[in-house]
Amino acid sequence: MKIQLCAVLLMTAVLGAADADPLKAALALPDGDAFAPDRMQEALMLAPRGQRAVTVERIIASGREDAYGILHRLILDDDPACAVLAVDALAKRWPTAMADVEAIRPLIARDGTVGAAACRYAAQVGDDEALSALADRIFRLPGDPDAEAALRRLLNMPSGCGPDGWMALVDSRAAKTEAALSSAERLVAGSAEDAMGAITLIAGMRPAGSRGARVLLAATEHPDVTVRRMAASILTTCDAPAAAAWRARRDAEMGDAGSALAGVRPLADSDAPMVAAARPSASTPAAPAVAAAAPTASKSSAWIVWLTVIGLLAGGAWLALRRRGVAGKPVDAPASNGKARITWAN
Repeated sequence: MKIQLCAVLLMTAVLGAADADPLKAALALPDGDAFAPDRMQEALMLAPRGQRAVTVERIIASGREDAYGILHRLILDDDPACAVLAVDALAKRWPTAMADVEAIRPLIARDGTVGAAACRYAAQVGDDEALSALADRIFRLPGDPDAEAALRRLLNMPSGCGPDGWMALVDSRAAKTEAALSSAERLVAGSAEDAMGAITLIAGMRPAGSRGARVLLAATEHPDVTVRRMAASILTTCDAPAAAAWRARRDAEMGDAGSALAGVRPLADSDAPMVAAARPSASTPAAPAVAAAAPTASKSSAWIVWLTVIGLLAGGAWLALRRRGVAGKPVDAPASNGKARITWAN
């Protein structure tokens, strides 16, 4: 009986030691393992409240791609320290998805570290739709450094201009672009000619902002292939967050990025010409051709070596004959026009 009790206690101690650090076991799984996100989430739930931020830091430090979903959920975490870590981590990972931008933007209205992190995120990703929230924040908290830095970056201003000045700038920018953007939004759903007019309007606005990027994204779904190609070519250089997320999604679906982002629509067959036209470089598709040609080159290398040897032997014999005068006139004999003849031997 005592032996059995000791065995049970020993087994309990072993299992307890194994479960002492569940996150370590989760991080030991390969990146992309189907069970890894659930294991990391369980480790986060088991962590004491005072240790949850440390657990989040370890997940972020691992650099795992499959931790994206956990970070996205932590944006609205009750623990401010965890929320700030998640927001800053997603800013470093950008571009990810527009779901992050739309979830973080309302946090600008919060006081404390979470609101400051949301301001930094808006500045990092270029979220021009956060301008109103940033102006409201700096009007409510005059001199807020994070809100003012974000406004300076988004509006391309070298210095601040006070709460009233920021509000006036934001309102002026919205008024200047409202008419053109409203017209483009109406035209893009029309004929190919109307859609091209909408794209022309957006191309003439620098920057067109997030509303302009959404017009271009709608144009990539147009039935006309020329419209799709033109919209895609402008999206490749657009600075708006929606365009950056579109490029990241496109690259992931085409196999040029590490892993596809969750929750994005795969490209339809009708989008293939648009994607081909929007591709910035043709170096990647050429790789399979090079790989396919490698065996042929290796087979012909022996023939190249033999031909080189034969050519060298023939050249040596010809030079020997030239020195003896068998091959005809001497090498340095003057030409008929009085000029020295330049030959391969010279």
